[in-house]
Amino acid sequence: MRKFSSSPYGRVFLALSAFCVTMAGLVLGKLYLGGESGLSLPWFAPPKPTHSLVTYRTEYKCGDVAVNTVEVPEAGLQAYLSAVSPEWGSPVSSTVGHQFTRVDPDYCPDHARYRLICLSKGYVAVYRGKRPDPEFLIKEYKDLPESALHPRDREVLREGLLIEGEPDEVDRVVARHLEGIKE
Repeated sequence: MRKFSSSPYGRVFLALSAFCVTMAGLVLGKLYLGGESGLSLPWFAPPKPTHSLVTYRTEYKCGDVAVNTVEVPEAGLQAYLSAVSPEWGSPVSSTVGHQFTRVDPDYCPDHARYRLICLSKGYVAVYRGKRPDPEFLIKEYKDLPESALHPRDREVLREGLLIEGEPDEVDRVVARHLEGIKE
């Protein structure tokens, strides 16, 4: 009688059996030793994060929101959060990271720095921002109908004249442009 392990089928069977036992051991080890409820061994533990995400969220008067996210090393996280807290307030912590939120009583940079002079409903209109949004209409000039404009001005205002400047100066620049259109 021949030995079973010396035949080619016996060697394949032995190799497959050894492989299955090894894989079953790894699976059971991961389930029972590496889970949250089981024994935690270092080689089964998930790697500890070295950085934490800190998110800054600014909500503006106009409804726009600016979000900025920064990665901060875990080693200096508490010092970083305490340094930022006086300006931003207390952070809301979660498993994802830490979020600071503040409400700005001013307009966002786009609505504060830009004015759009264009034609709207047959009249010259000035909007806050880069687009003719009815929510940000500053003024519609009924004394400047489209028909009374010089053809060159009419063509420019059909496309829209975008003016950029510092928030305290941009309205003065708009007033100068409107004076030029009236003349």
